[in-house]
Amino acid sequence: MRDQIIARSAGMTHAAAAIASIAVAAALALSASSANATTIKATYRGAITAGFDDTGVFGSIGDLTGQDVTAVYLTNYNAFGASHASGSHLSFILGGPGYSGADIVTTATVTINGHTLSVGGTFFGEGAQFKLTPAFGLAAEVYHESDDFYVDGPLTHHALAYSGISSLVHGFVTSADYRTPLTYALQGGDGSFGGFFDQVSDPGGHILQTASGDFAPGSVTIAAVPEPSVWLLLLTGFGGLGWAMRRNRADHRAA
Repeated sequence: MRDQIIARSAGMTHAAAAIASIAVAAALALSASSANATTIKATYRGAITAGFDDTGVFGSIGDLTGQDVTAVYLTNYNAFGASHASGSHLSFILGGPGYSGADIVTTATVTINGHTLSVGGTFFGEGAQFKLTPAFGLAAEVYHESDDFYVDGPLTHHALAYSGISSLVHGFVTSADYRTPLTYALQGGDGSFGGFFDQVSDPGGHILQTASGDFAPGSVTIAAVPEPSVWLLLLTGFGGLGWAMRRNRADHRAA
C-alpha cells in the first residue's frame, strides 16, 4: 500500500512539474510575443448613438440606434512604407495603399446583431496612442481607423471604421507606445467616439448597399496577436501535458 501511495505521489509530482513548465513557457512566449509582435489587436465595445441600415448589411433594414457594437482593429506595425512617429508623449503609424502607397496598415471588423462588416484598409489605416497630462488639455487617448476603397468590376466599394477613447483627467495609458497592452473602461471625465460606413454603388451612381452610424465605445482592449511560432509552442506544450496525464493515469492503474 505504501508503495502505491509513493507511486501515485511521484506521478502527481511529474504532472505538476509538467504543468508548471508549460505555464512558464507560455508566459515567456506570450511576453516575448507582446514585445516583438507585428500585429496589435484593438477591441472597442459600445452602443450605437445614431445609425441606419438601408439594405440589410447587418441582417435587417432599419434603425440601428441603441444596438451593441464591437469594432476590432488589426494593425500591422511593420507595414512597409507606413509613416511612424514615437516619443515620450505620443506614437502613431499611418498609411495605406491608396493614401501613400504603403502596405495595408490597419484592417477592421464591425459587428452588430451578429453580422460583421469587414473593412480591408486598402486606402488608409492608422493606430495612435497619446500619453500626456491634464496640463496639455488631454491626459490620454487611443485611436484606430481603417478606410477601404476599391473597384471590383463595375462596382465601387467604400467602407470606413474608426474608434477612439480619450480623457481630460485620467492618464489611463501607461506608455505612449502604441503596442502597450491596455484594458480600460470609461470613467467620468472621459470621452469616446466612433463611426462606421459601408457603401457599394454601380457605374451610374446607384447605391446597391449602404449602412452607417456613430457609436460611443465604453471600453477598449489592446493586446498583441501571438506569432504563429508562439501558438506552435503552446500547442506542443499542451500536447506534452496530455501525454503526461495519460501516463500518470496508466501508472495509477498499474499500481
